[in-house]
Amino acid sequence: MLLDYEAQIFAELLADDGLLITARGLGLLRLISALVQIHCDPASLLLVVNATPLELDILQEKAIKADVHHQPQSITNHTSAPERQQKYLDGGVFFVTSRILVVDILKDILPTHLVKGVVVCNAHRVDETSLEAFALRLYRERNKTGFVKAFSEFPHLFTSGFCQVEKIMQNTFVEKLLLWPRFHATISLSLEKHQPEVIELHQKMSGQMIHIQAVLIDLLHTCLQELKRASPSVDADIFTVESALGRNFDRLLQNNLDPISHSLTATSRRLVSDVSTLRHLMSCLTQYDSVTFYHTLVSLRNAAATSSRQAGWLLLDAADALFTHAKDRVYGRQKPDKAKQSAANKNPGTGRGGTSGSTVTVSTASSFHNTSELVLEENVKWQLLSEVLAEIEEENKAFKEKEKDFGPCRTLVVTSDTRSCALIKQYLSLGGRKLMENLFQKHLQPKVGQGNAVASGSGGRFGGGRGRWPKRKAAAPSNDSSKVTKKPSATGATSASRSASRGRGRGVGRGAVATATAPSSRATRQASRAAAAQPTEEVSSDKGAIAAAAASEGANEDAVEVVDGETEDVQFDGEFGVVTEPLVVVYPLRGNSDSPSAGRVIEDIAPRFVVLFDVEMEFVRQIEVFKATRPGVPLRVYFLMFSASVEEQRYLTCLRKEKDAFELLIRQKAAMVVAQDQSGRAADSATLSRDPRSAAESVVSTRKAGGRTKESGPRKVVVDMREFRSSLPSLIHRRGLDIEPVTLEVGDYILSPDMCVERKSVSDLIGSLNSGRLFNQATAMTRHYRKPMLLVEFTEKQSFSLQAKGTIQGEISYQDLTSKLALLTLHFPKLRILWCQSPYATAELFDELKKNQPEPDAEAAAEIGSEKGVVTSDGSQFFPLTQDFVTKLPGVNTTNSHYILRNVANLEELASLSKEDLAGLLHHPGNAELLHSFLHSPPPSNS
Repeated sequence: MLLDYEAQIFAELLADDGLLITARGLGLLRLISALVQIHCDPASLLLVVNATPLELDILQEKAIKADVHHQPQSITNHTSAPERQQKYLDGGVFFVTSRILVVDILKDILPTHLVKGVVVCNAHRVDETSLEAFALRLYRERNKTGFVKAFSEFPHLFTSGFCQVEKIMQNTFVEKLLLWPRFHATISLSLEKHQPEVIELHQKMSGQMIHIQAVLIDLLHTCLQELKRASPSVDADIFTVESALGRNFDRLLQNNLDPISHSLTATSRRLVSDVSTLRHLMSCLTQYDSVTFYHTLVSLRNAAATSSRQAGWLLLDAADALFTHAKDRVYGRQKPDKAKQSAANKNPGTGRGGTSGSTVTVSTASSFHNTSELVLEENVKWQLLSEVLAEIEEENKAFKEKEKDFGPCRTLVVTSDTRSCALIKQYLSLGGRKLMENLFQKHLQPKVGQGNAVASGSGGRFGGGRGRWPKRKAAAPSNDSSKVTKKPSATGATSASRSASRGRGRGVGRGAVATATAPSSRATRQASRAAAAQPTEEVSSDKGAIAAAAASEGANEDAVEVVDGETEDVQFDGEFGVVTEPLVVVYPLRGNSDSPSAGRVIEDIAPRFVVLFDVEMEFVRQIEVFKATRPGVPLRVYFLMFSASVEEQRYLTCLRKEKDAFELLIRQKAAMVVAQDQSGRAADSATLSRDPRSAAESVVSTRKAGGRTKESGPRKVVVDMREFRSSLPSLIHRRGLDIEPVTLEVGDYILSPDMCVERKSVSDLIGSLNSGRLFNQATAMTRHYRKPMLLVEFTEKQSFSLQAKGTIQGEISYQDLTSKLALLTLHFPKLRILWCQSPYATAELFDELKKNQPEPDAEAAAEIGSEKGVVTSDGSQFFPLTQDFVTKLPGVNTTNSHYILRNVANLEELASLSKEDLAGLLHHPGNAELLHSFLHSPPPSNS
């Protein structure tokens, strides 16, 4: 059932075509699903294009739940052309790719006149060169009555560039723009009727984390300023720390640097890599623990030491402070004890034959004399999470009586990625200190244990997983870092006061925390790996006990059970029981391609409590929509966020950017000028014009035959089916050239019976030269066509340069790209190389090349390269193997080989010709002398 604002949007969509832009997380797929379901009928033919695989799965799942009579179907490349045509005639809703849709329209497989409408998902990707725009143009040329409805939930992508939203509306052939931001009065009123109970818990970072964050911001600012000075032509607004906090900053920076990539120095490229690395470290600081963060730093330093490209930020003084503070979070800052160090030197450990007892002494990785106890600072937000789960456990006891009315009490813990999900899961099962010790053993201990550690105990294995760690007191956070600010959400929802106690224990409760990992048998190991691949991890709690499934990356190899703080080795038989309620599910938002969408997880789990360990704007909106669809069912949301942190600033910046984008779109809509027939429904619509002539070319000169021009028929280009992945066929069609898709064996574009073009992008050109595939393609083109051409096409947004400035070597080598191109031109003198800066230039060049040329035959072009042989221009026929043999004879080349193939019947006749006859046949006495000497020279002796 649609909400109030969704029903109003749906009514506007049904009334007229348009482009709908909504805020993220407001249920755009619910609207598309409702539109799809009303057309799930054999009498209607609806096409859905440009949807991601995950969106297609959601739409199909919603149609199955709605129990529609005629289910939507997917059209893929595995469906043959006759099957596609029959399905189109049967009617219904079809999810089809843009490439298949273009080919089906051009080959008249799709009955375009029967199509009732086209739904375009992710409309922000529809530009002038996209296949979606080409398919919509072909559809509107043949169907003037069907509708077009475009959808998107990325408003900021419509504000970049000049008149971006107007261009997308022209490409989608719509005249109406629908804007629905989160601050829309109807949306706010609809969602505020049933707001969830929201509690914001702001955790202060520890002192070391504050210092590390300040150092990372300083390093990031330095790298951005250096990159700004090295790239003065790039927009200076993106070189700010606030812009760098966005998740799509790497892509934004790369798009701005692509046009000048040929002029970027090695230092500039290194700075781009440094910015990406520092952004990753800022995320690791708030999401992971001290050991994981320090291990990441050490790995980066070791990788830079072995690489020829040294990271520039590692050479700054701030980098030393970064490593110092990160190390202090793991090892502490206590002064070294010289007396203990001297005693340790007198009685060194012997590894496997160590002294008796169970004490383990660990020295730091940087010095041999520091014997301070390990601090192993946890992520302070983990302790806050354990308190929240303990409070939820108390609340679940009170909800047991109402469970029949509202369903089971389930808790959803949301993390940013799979690694954070695995760490939290292990924390819930093992406890904080045990987890940190395991992480230290896994990541940092091998660097310490090689001669710098004294280990004793049964087995003599230092940190083998079964040795006893000394009972040490966990590092108590500072007074400032232990304070938790608890306040209502900014959305206006109030939180009820609670008196639940919040102890700071190692685990999440007093019960048993069990991990079911790594059974001894192979079957159970495979089961555990299969469980680790699942996107969510289930944790059950019953009578004060919380059980967590820890079969994931980073879990221990031995099954461990913790009961009342005591650790014992436990063997599992690989059989798992049914998880009881209440349930705790840890879900990662990113990092797993097989994971379902966040909206599906919320609907499937139907949680009573949601804990946002990492806050995402889109997920918060989805929770609001979920609560609005379930009025009367209680839902409590906990926001766990570091105060005065990069994490908080990133969330606020995301909200501000979306608000600014919608405000700009609202102003543009007020001043927007829309063409009278932008929808293309009129017969003579200017929007569908394919006349490429400019105003100067359209002026008729009366001096030439009184202004009369020769009427020319339709011009066409035969295009290989595989080329419809590129944007060139669309631009060729816009210049007035008809497209005929055919599966070609030789070439990609046939402009005339004698003119063949093989198109290569820069990356494809390099790969084809390295693999030798281009040699075979050039051989086939020169063999079958008089005018073979190799087209090297660049993209419009990238530099028109084959090699970057820093990759050109001083010495010439046969491995260089330019050397291979030179060898290609020497070996194939007939081959012409065309260089085009963009697909627009290529389409214009094809238009010029086709002037005064006969039109190609699609059937003849498809037969070229088959086993039927090769037909020359004069009608003679020969086989490729025969030509290859003749061409390899001395004195015979690709220029004179066809003289022999046409005039000589067989090899015996060729050997019987005299030297004078061969000179007349080859039109060259020198070549005739070489061939005659080869044919009549005596064989070499065996001696």
